[in-house]
Amino acid sequence: MGILTAVIGLALLIIVHELGHMWVAKRCGIGVYEFSIGMGPKIFSRRSGETLYSLRLFPFGGFVRLEGIDEESHETADPSKDYHQKSLSARMATIVAGAAANILTGFIIFLAISLFFGVPELNNKISTVILNSPAAKAGLEKGDRIIRVNGQTVVNPENDIIHTIRNSQTRNGVSAVSLLIERNGQEFSKFLRPVIDPNRSTKPTVGILLDYNTVKLSPLTAFRFSVEKTGFTIKSVFSSIRMLVTGTVSLKDMAGPIGIVQIASVEFHSSVLNFLSLLAFISISLGVVNLFPFPALDGGHFILLILEGIRGKALGKKVETWINYIGFSLLIFMMVVIVLNDILHWNDRVRLLARPHQAQYLK
Repeated sequence: MGILTAVIGLALLIIVHELGHMWVAKRCGIGVYEFSIGMGPKIFSRRSGETLYSLRLFPFGGFVRLEGIDEESHETADPSKDYHQKSLSARMATIVAGAAANILTGFIIFLAISLFFGVPELNNKISTVILNSPAAKAGLEKGDRIIRVNGQTVVNPENDIIHTIRNSQTRNGVSAVSLLIERNGQEFSKFLRPVIDPNRSTKPTVGILLDYNTVKLSPLTAFRFSVEKTGFTIKSVFSSIRMLVTGTVSLKDMAGPIGIVQIASVEFHSSVLNFLSLLAFISISLGVVNLFPFPALDGGHFILLILEGIRGKALGKKVETWINYIGFSLLIFMMVVIVLNDILHWNDRVRLLARPHQAQYLK
């Protein structure tokens, strides 16, 4: 059920992307003669107006056929609805609409979560103690409450506990932290020296997860929260690529379609909140990646339109076709590598996902 739900969720995000293209194209007077959900052979189709709506065998992907772009457009050719005959601004809007729809969808999911489900707000109660961690060796237990850190009363657990521990690293090593613990009405002190576990974080940790309360936000606060989460997600896409290029993370840390389904399935079984948060994260990431200036992606098409605007004329159909052909070939090669990587590191993700975690996409 988790895998099926994850596949449906990802398919819906792709449908949203293609709906964005279709909606704007129709508003700009561009002919849309097919809207397809899935790829491969048709298993169902129905025409409504000029558009044929089809469902295809393989649930991954989808597409929109626009008048004047695909060779089959001659079947319903209408010069007044030809994509290439429309203004530059209309074509630009149509190209970016898919990515914009994904980013907006992610924002709306974050907004709905914060209004109707609530967002996690950390408290000072320990929910999990990692085996063989400094906290476990010091005797800390699930249910303990951290009252003070380095003599300072805990008011904001995020800043007073997590940030204090993460900032314990100095030029001379990692400094010990003092914790005042409350257990069953009794208070006692513990001194822990954080460690850096490269499998979990690049920052010092003591091996605990804090519990959290779910708090619903007011409309204004929820809107601001959703804007911040959307912005953070966009930044994280670029940060991830930078870390991959610089070697901070390796290819095995990447997740393609299979890996995403695997992670989403685990999040679905963990909680609806985690699953919806992950969908929002994926939707925004999908929108951002599609805007990259790479041939065959929406961003690549957008760059060609910018060049057309600068030159005053298009590069030419043959040149654009070759650019997109090369880009599409490279894209297919990259997808094959990513899918093989997903398969090879399936068990690694199983072990990673088996570790305790919290509502990480909203934190």
